[in-house]
Amino acid sequence: MSARVLGAIILLPLLALPALAADLAGPPWPEIVSPAGITLRWYSDDTSEAAAHQVAAAHCAATWRSAALAGLELDGSAEIGSYRCQ
Repeated sequence: MSARVLGAIILLPLLALPALAADLAGPPWPEIVSPAGITLRWYSDDTSEAAAHQVAAAHCAATWRSAALAGLELDGSAEIGSYRCQ
């Protein structure tokens, strides 16, 4: 087996860990994550908008910035909040 194939076999499960950790963490779930901001999805029956803002604030605090709500929309019974780091 070549080193490239072996490296890929070892690396692929490690790349899936952040996605699994985010899903196991519970709502709100991140949809888009970047240094410029974060987009979160949650169900209002389970999670408040304030709790989602706390997650966004923690994300932006990693780069010494604060989170600002850029938009809030409904997708069926789910809420999607977009936050930008400023």
